[in-house]
Amino acid sequence: MSQINLHLLCRFRLSNTQGYRHVNYNVSKALHLKFWVQIDKDTQLARFKERENTPEKRWKITDEDWRNREKWDAYDKYFNKIADGSLIRGEVIPDGVYHLVGEIIVKHTDGTYLLMQRDYKKQFGGKWELTAGGSALQGESPLECAIRELREETGIVCSDLKELKRVVHDGYHSLFVEYLCVTKCDKNSIVLQEGETVDYKWVNREDILKMGEDTLASSRALECMMHDEV
Repeated sequence: MSQINLHLLCRFRLSNTQGYRHVNYNVSKALHLKFWVQIDKDTQLARFKERENTPEKRWKITDEDWRNREKWDAYDKYFNKIADGSLIRGEVIPDGVYHLVGEIIVKHTDGTYLLMQRDYKKQFGGKWELTAGGSALQGESPLECAIRELREETGIVCSDLKELKRVVHDGYHSLFVEYLCVTKCDKNSIVLQEGETVDYKWVNREDILKMGEDTLASSRALECMMHDEV
């Protein structure tokens, strides 16, 4: 069902004349009408497909549009999958329901760790992440999610991942599964994922432990390092 929101915005302009005794107030009013049309997810999907199949409209649809329609399995806080539970990225997640996220710490055999810098357009843009990772797609296990995200975000192909810990984040309705990947890959071969990361670097453990919230996007992986888990 379409909804129309009407916003009345009154703008006030204040001008201060020179001197200390006189202040003039010039008030101007402007009426702004903003129309917002909400469509359901089935209609949105139909429009996406139409745009993708129409050459002159194909430029309007992007990988980000499709990514934002990702489907996830629904879980309870004990990491149990909810029968017939399905979530869509970007839609409100009900209380008591969670989605799965796989995160991977990448450690080189020389003892350094891979840090990825988040795209400046994303939340926490410009900050560094000690993990690759993302949300599990519908039907994926935590390990399958981690292997895919590692490949997409770094170019590293590795199936021998060690699970470190699991974290429940009520605020994000997320279940984080932390993994460790030990690799001997060429350190200059890391592949950046467009829209996700803009830079990378290999850093030793001591320097990572000195990094704070103003530099790191998350402390979950850092806590693993502080407890000598990696």
